[in-house]
Amino acid sequence: MYGEYLVLKIAIVNPIIRSENPSLSILLNGISKVPTDKISEINIVELASELANLGYDVIVYVADAFIEFDELRLSDRLTICSIPARLQRIFSPAFLPFTPSLAVSSSLREADVIQSADFHHFSTFSASNLAAREEIPFFVWQEAFHYMRPPAKPFQRLFDVTAGRSIRDTTTKFILRTKKAKNFLNEIGIQSSAIGPWIPSGINGNLFQPRSGTLYPEDLAFQKISRLSF
Repeated sequence: MYGEYLVLKIAIVNPIIRSENPSLSILLNGISKVPTDKISEINIVELASELANLGYDVIVYVADAFIEFDELRLSDRLTICSIPARLQRIFSPAFLPFTPSLAVSSSLREADVIQSADFHHFSTFSASNLAAREEIPFFVWQEAFHYMRPPAKPFQRLFDVTAGRSIRDTTTKFILRTKKAKNFLNEIGIQSSAIGPWIPSGINGNLFQPRSGTLYPEDLAFQKISRLSF
């Protein structure tokens, strides 16, 4: 993913590690934290673990609303680090985590390359500012391919013409996590020349493997129409 850059230390800025269904309860009561013994099963942590197995030193930055610790070392080369999500009543960490401290993070400054999550994250803006000052290659792994529903959508529209300008100017490459993200990136002002290849999240082959067999629609609670075969 990182092309010709010499990389020893990778920082992955991914404040949202679990999807939450929009609800008034989340806005009022916050998010239930991921149990510490389940952190290694989170997709982005599994990715970081594979990078660590390849010999890189990796730090994953996660919003404090999701985890129960400040820092957790999963191995000699892999660390999960908490970043404070501010103004949580206004910017819910489940949707728009506000993490300005990334812009002055001493550990993030030591990275050889920084990979951030989607364009419309305040963490992406903060991390991109640090990357620009320190001349660190900065990548955005883009998953979202449309605006969120209100009330988040107006914030995202405003983000496009404010913080978004800095992200567009400083990002080395936008990597597609979903194929549909390319058209959305173009819509928000990203030139096609700045958009890299499609690199999906991937699947844990130890848990999910192709197998022969037959499924019937009624097995999936559909009406019986035709047979589905793998």
